[in-house]
Amino acid sequence: SKRQLSEETVAMDAIPNGFCLGAEPITAKSLYEAMKQVAANVLPWPEQEFLHRCVLEKTPCNHGEVSRMKWSQTGTDVAVKRMPNSWVRQGHTEFRKKFPNAFERPWVDLGVLSALQEIHYPYTCKLLGVFRGDENTYVATSLA
Repeated sequence: SKRQLSEETVAMDAIPNGFCLGAEPITAKSLYEAMKQVAANVLPWPEQEFLHRCVLEKTPCNHGEVSRMKWSQTGTDVAVKRMPNSWVRQGHTEFRKKFPNAFERPWVDLGVLSALQEIHYPYTCKLLGVFRGDENTYVATSLA
């Protein structure tokens, strides 16, 4: 549809022309689908499963921070980025409507990371989960 095409086009500026890392190129359409998929699979924040170890970095652009946490589900330390729900929104389209000029675009970042994982690109942190609590959204990845 015309509306869907315009939403997919929003992702175009995130991908250089001819960007290809594997057998299949990452296109604006595949990035848009990856962003939708990530947003559709956000889980409730299982706070009791994460033990805070330390803050790795403050993220003033999105009013959050990245912390090192031990995840009881895996028994390993992971990086967890916390961002306010009021900033990250429910997905890419809602985020772009609210913050059309934002330098950081969390759903594009998550879509790219997910698309790279899908093609088994080896040089990224692994996206372990996206979670939402009452006030914040949390993105868990492997540590770099």
